[in-house]
Amino acid sequence: ALAASDWVGMKQIIQREAEHRAAVRDVNLQWFGTILEILPEPHRTQLRDGIRRYAFGSVWDAGRADRIFDAAPQRDDLTESERSRLERARVECQATRVPLQLRRQASVVQEAPARWIRDQERRWAPSFSNGEFKPNQEQAGDSRAIRDELNQVEQQCADGISELLGEERYLQLPGTQQAPRRSGEGRRGDRSAESIRRRDELYKRFDSNGDGQLDADERRR
Repeated sequence: ALAASDWVGMKQIIQREAEHRAAVRDVNLQWFGTILEILPEPHRTQLRDGIRRYAFGSVWDAGRADRIFDAAPQRDDLTESERSRLERARVECQATRVPLQLRRQASVVQEAPARWIRDQERRWAPSFSNGEFKPNQEQAGDSRAIRDELNQVEQQCADGISELLGEERYLQLPGTQQAPRRSGEGRRGDRSAESIRRRDELYKRFDSNGDGQLDADERRR
């Protein structure tokens, strides 16, 4: 196809490989599901979490609220009542977030073949005299909507910690004051215009679905 500059033929090859990749992935996920059904605890949870981190890292990575929840109990000025309330808040936050993460994982599985096809067509189009690549951002719509819901939950969890500890103690915790993303306006600390420019270039190059963040595949590339 490359020697003949057959762009249509190359796109068909990419399409077939995407179908094969999706089929292999689905078989693997089915086997993992079977193994999880028969494993005893704590091995079941360890394997499940390992699969999630490896295959869907961007979905299951620790969020902002997790980092705050981890840091808050380290304060020496917490009462036992506050520690208990923090732990209950963590459990409640996790219970709200997990269903959204499962929905986002399902959307990632569904959208992965089309995303892989777009990545390959973008990669190969310049090698063909008649190669044409038209990015389609509609594929990322479901994932983006779920991610926005997750961000709202993260913010609600963080607000709950702030109410529990009070604003002064809350703002002393890591992750409670975020630098602006992908913009030079209002930046804090030593973050220079050059570092922001480099970040924007990386996103333009590797954020293939245009959702404003780098998922596990995009980070590996």
